[in-house]
Amino acid sequence: MRTLKEVTVEVIQKCNSSCIFCSSLSHPFAQNEIPLGKLLDIFKFAKEKGAAAINLSGGEPLLRKDIVKIIELLSEMELKATLYTSGNIQNTKIIDEILQKNIPTDKLTFIFNYPTYNNNTYQYLINSKEMNITTLDNAIHMIVQKGYPVETHIIPHALNISDLYDSILHLKRLSVTQVSLLRIVYQGRAEFNKQKLFLTPEKMIVLEETIKKIKSELCDTSFTLRVGIPFKSLVRQKCECFAGFAKLIFRYDGIVFPCEAFKEAPLNSQFILGNIYTDPLSHIWKNHPVHHRLRLLKKAAVKAEEDCPAQLLYK
Repeated sequence: MRTLKEVTVEVIQKCNSSCIFCSSLSHPFAQNEIPLGKLLDIFKFAKEKGAAAINLSGGEPLLRKDIVKIIELLSEMELKATLYTSGNIQNTKIIDEILQKNIPTDKLTFIFNYPTYNNNTYQYLINSKEMNITTLDNAIHMIVQKGYPVETHIIPHALNISDLYDSILHLKRLSVTQVSLLRIVYQGRAEFNKQKLFLTPEKMIVLEETIKKIKSELCDTSFTLRVGIPFKSLVRQKCECFAGFAKLIFRYDGIVFPCEAFKEAPLNSQFILGNIYTDPLSHIWKNHPVHHRLRLLKKAAVKAEEDCPAQLLYK
């Protein structure tokens, strides 16, 4: 019997940042957000299919007026909320409001986008001078002090790779428990800025050596470096792709994809599983034609020695 292992819901498209490496087209004036009633339908369906947690993403989920209520509802349903945030919310009042609800620490995790610890580079990458890295660090510190797990995601690219080791050392000192390295997906604004961001073969070698150094010198029982699927080959690890079969992503406009990498990919229409506004969730889950195409794509990925099947759509 198929079970849902990972569910991501982009609850809002709006974001205060306009990161040049962002794989979506979120921005400060975006209007799309999934209504609370539809979110509840998704949460109930996910729980029925075996999901233990829901990833709340965006845009910036902390900009939703009802985000505290959403997190509380998930806790009441015995589902863990994993909140993906840039931390760029001008002030930390909403984070404090969430923390005051005393959600059990095993039912709430914060995952921050943390491109670099270098403030000048940071402001350039997020395309904003209103946010600074100290404010982001203070938000992380506040959450850690309350006993909640904090993880961060870093997308290595040409503009932040020289800071990678020091950024991760800095995060470890902030008591972040895990850093995940994710390969950049050239969709959304990342596609527009590809020339600036592209990792040449020479820089990929630097990245591989940096990863080895981080694992050797920084990883221990209190800190983990997780390497995303596309980077597994750099550290000789294997990872199974669950896209579409045990993993779903609900985009802010209601369209459902097998995983994040398909959202803006070329020819991605053939991998749309459905739309929450027009299709029953049961139909989306059982979309056999798309699953067949996914199986063929995964076979092609194995043949091409590509860990992430969606990457074939970009070639």
